Amino acid sequence: MARHSRSKSPPINVWALSILVLLAFAVTSIVWIKVEKAGGPRVSVTKESTHSGPSERSIQRVGIGTFNIRMFPCNRNCACMKRYNYGRCRSSGAPRTDLRRLADTIRGVDPDIMAVCEILNPKRLKRFAREKLGPTWNAAFAEPGDPQKVGFLYNGSVVTLLDRRVFTELYTKLVPREHSRGCVPARRALRPAFACRFEVKGTSFDFYAVVIHLKAGACGSVRRAQWRIMEGIVEELAAEEQDILILGDFNEYRRKKRDFGEFCKITGFTLVTGSIPCTKLFKRKGVTLDNILASPAVIASFVSGSARVGGACAKSCTKNRYWKAYLNRVSDHCPVVAEFRTDAP
Repeated sequence: MARHSRSKSPPINVWALSILVLLAFAVTSIVWIKVEKAGGPRVSVTKESTHSGPSERSIQRVGIGTFNIRMFPCNRNCACMKRYNYGRCRSSGAPRTDLRRLADTIRGVDPDIMAVCEILNPKRLKRFAREKLGPTWNAAFAEPGDPQKVGFLYNGSVVTLLDRRVFTELYTKLVPREHSRGCVPARRALRPAFACRFEVKGTSFDFYAVVIHLKAGACGSVRRAQWRIMEGIVEELAAEEQDILILGDFNEYRRKKRDFGEFCKITGFTLVTGSIPCTKLFKRKGVTLDNILASPAVIASFVSGSARVGGACAKSCTKNRYWKAYLNRVSDHCPVVAEFRTDAP
């Protein structure tokens, strides 16, 4: 009869050591996953000490962006919109905003400050930011005007909010004759300009970020009038701070002769997101509505090549399966971010 050799079992202490190693690895993995999900300041820093707080770091770049989060938190759901006095929709059975996918989309472009548009429930978005992006995230909103609010999400471990100002003249100074044929009547879907002054922690870099959501639809005369009003707003802000960024949904579908072209000629502002191919899907094709303009004083801080787009626009500018899922769960716009150096002269 053939004899079979039997391998000796390892000593008990070897088994115990192996189990301890596996447990340590599992705990480390869980902690790492939680840290990744919590977010936090994703900026270039000099790592003199891995235990230093944000105030002790030298933050070299700050990511500033804009995102039209369609009818947050409703997206395309009519019943939800009507709760916020906004009932113009046809998709009663459509899903609401998917918070997990929204958080993934925002983290994907790595912002420190994100201007936001079309927010029906600002308190819910603020809670979303702290729960999904991290406990250091905060929010500020302009309350007057249309049910669609504009505002900012910002990482409080990277920047400090110094001041905020609301400019309702962006819609109160418009007159009926400025509304062209096919344009929604005055006082409908008109939002104020909202300016927040931020300072990057541990640096002397501070600036005004102004979020705007201009008139949509066949309303070119209205948008041009709003840009003329923006000239006065910029002049007023520049008396306090020369570093100014204007960002948001400009609702300009043309790429060559844009409504803000004359504004840039007069004020010297520069478009820093011109390389981005699309930020919204319109009639199955990508268009660029969401942009960032930089004042002459702050353009030297812009990091060339840093402008980027996320969401479905990072995949394609034509309708496909990815876009369909994105439209149903997140938004019809994509987030845009640009980086600025904090140590520029």
